[in-house]
Amino acid sequence: MKTAAKTLLCILIGLMLANCGEEEKEKQAAETAKRAPDFSATDLEGKKVSLSDFRGKVVLLDFWATWCPPCREEIPELQKIFDEYRDKGVVVIGASSESSEKVRQFKGKMTISYPLLKVATKVFSTYQVRGIPTTYIVDKKGYIQHREVGFTPGRKVEERFRSIIKRLLGETEQNQ
Repeated sequence: MKTAAKTLLCILIGLMLANCGEEEKEKQAAETAKRAPDFSATDLEGKKVSLSDFRGKVVLLDFWATWCPPCREEIPELQKIFDEYRDKGVVVIGASSESSEKVRQFKGKMTISYPLLKVATKVFSTYQVRGIPTTYIVDKKGYIQHREVGFTPGRKVEERFRSIIKRLLGETEQNQ
């Protein structure tokens, strides 16, 4: 019995370590500028929107849910970024698979002025979202430049996002 328990423990540890490596590989793959998969969704007013509609802008695509505490904590930081950079060619998009009505009610309780979209769960799979929040930064040409999984206050996520945004805006302004 003790041998079986030790074997099971070794297998579980091995699976956990293998999973940690996979997440890092996915993060690295996202940072190698793969084209962001296009998708269509509806905004809270029922208007159809596609990711490609935002081509020419830097996009922070945030996968989130109303019931997720880290997502709720991240929203004010995303709102600050949107407020600061929206006139400079940056858009923040909140993507949720929850009902539009539920998201609309949640938005009424929070200060959110960036677009919120109702996306199919298939989009979460396409973007390999395994935990929320997961935020992608997509450049003006539609290529993924960064992927951030999770949110922990004090980890300076907002500063990291701002740094990437400034670099992307600087690069594209110099190239035009």
